[in-house]
Amino acid sequence: MLYAHQQAIIDKDPTHRGLFLGTGSGKTRIACLLARGRTLVVCPKTIAEDRVWEREWEELGLDPSMLKVVSKEKFKKHVKKIPRVMTFIGDEAHTLAGVQPSTYQVNYKKYPKTSQIFTATREYLQRAKPKRVYMLTATPIPNPMVVYGLAYLLGHHWNFGEFRDEFYYEIKRNIFVVNHSKKEQLAQMVNDIGEVGKLDDWFDVPDQTYKTDSVELTTEQKRHIKDIRLLYPDPLVQVGKMHQLEQGIYEGNMVKENKTKAIATLADEFKKVVVFAKYTAQIKHYAKVLSKKYNVMTLTGDTKERGDVLDKANEAPEMIFIVQAQISAGWALPHYPIMAFASESYSYIDREQGEGRVQRVNNIKKNLYVTLVAGDVDRKVREIINKKQDFVIAMHAENI
Repeated sequence: MLYAHQQAIIDKDPTHRGLFLGTGSGKTRIACLLARGRTLVVCPKTIAEDRVWEREWEELGLDPSMLKVVSKEKFKKHVKKIPRVMTFIGDEAHTLAGVQPSTYQVNYKKYPKTSQIFTATREYLQRAKPKRVYMLTATPIPNPMVVYGLAYLLGHHWNFGEFRDEFYYEIKRNIFVVNHSKKEQLAQMVNDIGEVGKLDDWFDVPDQTYKTDSVELTTEQKRHIKDIRLLYPDPLVQVGKMHQLEQGIYEGNMVKENKTKAIATLADEFKKVVVFAKYTAQIKHYAKVLSKKYNVMTLTGDTKERGDVLDKANEAPEMIFIVQAQISAGWALPHYPIMAFASESYSYIDREQGEGRVQRVNNIKKNLYVTLVAGDVDRKVREIINKKQDFVIAMHAENI
């Protein structure tokens, strides 16, 4: 069964297009049905390991011998050996579009600096010349250069210098910042190269609730903040250490903190809670303490058999499911009504993608998103992410 927005795109049958649809909108299914012939999918490692694409492909009754899924890491390493295909699909494509506004010079000619994965993808597309190319991401505008990179991979070779001058300011030699007054122009360019939309464009999505809860620092945390200021005079180092301390981590060890109690309070009320946490030590601490009273499962970069873990979590009547904040894509827990951000990743994309893990096209519902804030760095991270920007320590350390 296809939803109207999915069928509309398939009826158009585009050959080179971005699928810039919101999290939970069924981009994978659309791409599978648009594909023709031998198909290559390049995606994050966790999505490849979970066989997300293979399961969708088989569920649609497509020939499994026509699909090859590789992680970005393997693709980058073995790109010259990967055979040609008719269809190329980039999943979480914003991670493939690594183009910077800064440049380097060869024989008096300037070129934009690019990531290794962007270079590998560009070279593969130039060599293989697939008849169909699809770039999938719910977040095509983390910064303007990502839009430029996505457009390039889809065959739109815009003038680099003109694009950069339109969307960036040069504050120092070869150092650029985004011109945020150009959001409407950038959005139009995204519409030019892709299908754009989110769940509430097609469905009656209930209003979502967002709360920021202040969590008081303990006496021990307050004491160690003074220690950090003495031990680490460099503002960049100091802010990183302070952010860890606000989660209860001091010099690699856990100290008394209050966020664990806040999570327990949410679990008492809602029974099934997703918790995002940035640091491994923080995740281990929560799991150790909370598992004394609650059912607890974790999802980190070390988790094996993620599909089985997620199935058990979805089926459990009560669960605190703790996830590393950077693992924000390629999985879903649609039966969880509340998500708590105990500590946020510094990436706006991680936050945006993370929220979509509990809101899916086949189970649209009202959700509660709670952000736990314990100190100055937590508050600043929340402020910047809320502006749909990445938190960059170098830009904010002095003010904090």
